[in-house]
Amino acid sequence: MAAYAACSAGDLILLAESHAETISVAQTLNTANVATIAIGIGSAKARFTSAVAGAMITPNVAGLRFYNIYFPASTAATTARLSVAAGGTDCLIRDCDFESGASDNAGAAITVAGARAFVRGCTFTATANRPNRAILVSGAVASCTFEDVLIDGSSYGWVSPAFGITAAATLLNLENVRLANRSDLVVTSTGTSYRGFGVRAIDNTGCRVVIAA
Repeated sequence: MAAYAACSAGDLILLAESHAETISVAQTLNTANVATIAIGIGSAKARFTSAVAGAMITPNVAGLRFYNIYFPASTAATTARLSVAAGGTDCLIRDCDFESGASDNAGAAITVAGARAFVRGCTFTATANRPNRAILVSGAVASCTFEDVLIDGSSYGWVSPAFGITAAATLLNLENVRLANRSDLVVTSTGTSYRGFGVRAIDNTGCRVVIAA
């Protein structure tokens, strides 16, 4: 995380192939429009592992972008690997892989409370018994998009709905959100407005899509 401390607005951070970093102190990112791109594919993707009791990384300023990063299961009681705060508008999380294990039993891999967040091409997989959630929209935000997302409970499932929307988010776009192995998508706020295209279970394990009336 030293690169974030040294960067300026608009900088690009490249994570080398097979870069592996364990983060033990919570990080709040306050430099705008910084893109972080991980080099590598498969097992060589750069990775951030959380050893933080709480949120590991909190984007708290506009225009932060994260590409191709691998987030293994946490080793401490982590409440989010990326917790997009209200100040973290226009945050982009693309082509990242999140594993959730036994220590990820509160919060979610990603929590969203910033407007216009865009989560695309990401996978969320349960790897131990039992993580809490993959995604949580916890703020009454506007114009967030979740596109080409796969949520897989594996053989473990989740404590709570894998994709939870608990605040009155407006203009929420859900496109090609695939649910596998007891992964539910549940909207509990009646003030939410949304558009859904291809939000579906891809197996017969009983995944549910439940929208508040």
